[in-house]
Amino acid sequence: VIPCHNRHDLLNRALASVRAQRGQGTDFTLEVIIVDDASNPPLRPTLNAADRCIRLDANGGAAHARNVGCKAATGDVIAFLDSDDQWLETKIARQLEVLRQHRRRTDDVSPVVVCSGYRTRRRSGLAFQEVIPNSVDSLVGFVSGCRFCPGSTALLPRDVFEDIGPFDEKLLRLEDYDWYIRLALHGGRVLIAPEALANIEPNGFVDLVKVTSSACRLRHKYGTQLTDMHVNRPFLSYLDLVCAEAKLVNGQRLASAIDLSKSLLRYPRAR
Repeated sequence: VIPCHNRHDLLNRALASVRAQRGQGTDFTLEVIIVDDASNPPLRPTLNAADRCIRLDANGGAAHARNVGCKAATGDVIAFLDSDDQWLETKIARQLEVLRQHRRRTDDVSPVVVCSGYRTRRRSGLAFQEVIPNSVDSLVGFVSGCRFCPGSTALLPRDVFEDIGPFDEKLLRLEDYDWYIRLALHGGRVLIAPEALANIEPNGFVDLVKVTSSACRLRHKYGTQLTDMHVNRPFLSYLDLVCAEAKLVNGQRLASAIDLSKSLLRYPRAR
């Protein structure tokens, strides 16, 4: 599922990375669903027989576009790709193997998502740096941040998405973070394919209003659920950290420093 708004050239690069998928055990068929989130002009990607491009009349944001794509999907497994990112050639094959090995080794029926390592770069940098996250199986781990899963690395069984429910469309940012908190509350876990399998581009423009309003919604949404001190502190600390980053990118250095200080006081962290 590829949501896209006005990234015509980058979409072609993302599509090429999907069509290049290969590797041992590539006994799968890829159904590509592009959700054109009211691009102007409309997207006109080159489609294969199994591909679809769903055009939305109004821009609804990433959460809405992903939900539309997931609803249209017919496969047993769903994977997401942001239109400015790329998959490396063995991504799907390696993640499917991790999922199969997990199922062979254990009778655990809790919901599972498979993510992977990835390559990314700082906003001002040119060279990619490799990040291999740890697997996550605790509520504290999920609320402490979303570093384990940029959107373009996730692969999950369709029934897991249906059990956890769609992305919260009232969140214009942090919709991934919210979804993984719900996964944690359902007893779920994230497994990691321990190699870099995607190139993740840093966000360029950060809409401060969308970030702060989404953080505010999450505080209210989970205020009565995440009450344990050992969970509540890292949860609020991460939201402070996200707001601090957004304010720094938008040139509000003093406001950013205040939010960063609040974050560190709630839950000291080295990074």
